[in-house]
Amino acid sequence: MPQTKAEQQAYRTAWRKANWEKKTEEEKEAWRAARRGKYIPVGQPGNNAVKQKDMPPERKRLKAGYDLKKKYGLTILQFEEMSAAQFDRCKICQRNAEEVYNAKKRLCVDHCHVTNKIRGLLCADCNRVLGLVRDDDTILQKAIEYLINSRKDEEK
Repeated sequence: MPQTKAEQQAYRTAWRKANWEKKTEEEKEAWRAARRGKYIPVGQPGNNAVKQKDMPPERKRLKAGYDLKKKYGLTILQFEEMSAAQFDRCKICQRNAEEVYNAKKRLCVDHCHVTNKIRGLLCADCNRVLGLVRDDDTILQKAIEYLINSRKDEEK
């Protein structure tokens, strides 16, 4: 019997292909009917999912708590304690979350992609910068040198 999810999925797919022709037309139609509407886009009739922007605030908070727990092992209270310890400011640029977003958005959780250890909370811009340089400090150092040298060239 297959052990991993991928092996199980491959096994089920192969079994369905091998046994599909053995089914009667009624069984095939029942199978199709059970799956109709399964992939209806969010917001279309028949799909009860709600877009994040349309969620009520209490549901957004619950979803955010679920996402934090799933991705980083943090509860919403731990996140709020971290945010308060940083005075709701990005750990790099020190901008306030509300200054950056002009809304009630939260800071991003920055973590090491190797160890999965949480390093702190960053604004989306600073978090994106670290992601774009793949957390490589030599690339960041070269970028700093590049900016310093280009300023010197401009002053000449």
